[in-house]
Amino acid sequence: MEAGRPNILLLFPDQWRADWLGCAGASWLRTPVLDALAARGVRFTRAYCTAPLCAPSRASLAAGRRPHRVGVHTNDDDFPLDQPTFYQHLRGAGYRVAVVGKCDLHKATHVNGPDGWTPRLGVLGFTEACDSAGKWDAVNHCRPEPHDPYTRHLARHHLLDAHVADYAKRRALPKPRGVWASPLPTEHHPDSFVGGAAVRLLEQFPRQAPWYLQVNFPSPHEPYDPPAEWLERWQDADLPQPLDPGPRLSPAEHLAARRSYAALLEMLDHQIGRLLATVEARGELEQTLVVFASDHGEMLGDHQAWGKQTFYEPAMAVPLLVAGPGVTQPGRTCDALVELPDLAPTCLAAAGLEPPEQFEARSLTGLLDGSTSEHRDEVVSLLPGHRAIATRRFKLVVRDGQIAVLFDLEEDPLETGNLAERHPEMLTRLAERLGEELGGE
Repeated sequence: MEAGRPNILLLFPDQWRADWLGCAGASWLRTPVLDALAARGVRFTRAYCTAPLCAPSRASLAAGRRPHRVGVHTNDDDFPLDQPTFYQHLRGAGYRVAVVGKCDLHKATHVNGPDGWTPRLGVLGFTEACDSAGKWDAVNHCRPEPHDPYTRHLARHHLLDAHVADYAKRRALPKPRGVWASPLPTEHHPDSFVGGAAVRLLEQFPRQAPWYLQVNFPSPHEPYDPPAEWLERWQDADLPQPLDPGPRLSPAEHLAARRSYAALLEMLDHQIGRLLATVEARGELEQTLVVFASDHGEMLGDHQAWGKQTFYEPAMAVPLLVAGPGVTQPGRTCDALVELPDLAPTCLAAAGLEPPEQFEARSLTGLLDGSTSEHRDEVVSLLPGHRAIATRRFKLVVRDGQIAVLFDLEEDPLETGNLAERHPEMLTRLAERLGEELGGE
């Protein structure tokens, strides 16, 4: 590998909430690989997605801009091919640029290619890929023929019918849509498929050129469907109950859902361990910038909500761990406000590259090497007709142009009360800033 140009490994599961990591204080979890990654890197405690929804969040990361400027507002939008991506810039600088798992930059058209490659991926900046569908997309579009490498894999092993039938049962239920074990053995589960494909790509990378690899695990996105051997490890586990769960589910049902979610996290931690072991076996661990994040969080029954598409902390905050070249003082936590697309210029900076002029995101380099402790005054997260802006202390949520709620995250970190009347000046200031950001949208 060329001196001074590190490899970059982005571990990017779908819907992993920020506070469900052992190193983040969730003592009930078993995430030893990620805890060890945090111990040799920096853990960010105030990282946020720019949209609590898959396609706009991932588009925002790719383009280094907030999603309303990228033009990806919902899962019904494809990434515009006239938008520059940081993948293109890495490729132009000689990097091998690969993606495995659910890319979601063509979410509207659902075209993955039978082997995980389409010309569109080349336009976006990738040199190779095993682009597979997400959990629901895989089963929604696999008839009459499997359309992505994962469903083709299941069909070859005569497992596709069982997987589709299992999801049909779950689809008939309200979220969390069934929390029983998957009928698939571990080696054929969606996350094992993605992990295995990523390992094979890693093993094939030439050693004389730097590489970037983004691994988009489908879990822990619902349905919470760990293989039986992983769920069994949690059958007696005692986990915290949701905040304000409402009457729809009993405490036992909430516990079952959280056990299934925790089982997926443990399995993903194991898959990540496989990838890091492969990097180490190549003799490249010290020369590889390793980033762990997620596109958005998961409500897990808090505030009577499941999934994302809300601006409570469990959905809007994301986990973020960074270790490797450029990181000083291993084991630090950083409470600076950061946004997920800030990873784009961070990766470019690690490669010695300047970001395109269209990028609005800000490199985290100064936070990683300890030369600064501040980054942003505010973070913004957006959905059509529903948006939020947060400072270190306050968060304003607006729906359909009307003030919904003002939270004081210092006095009320669980976001249980609306303090708009107590802080009218802050409400006005944040509303004005949000209006400026949206430019009248």
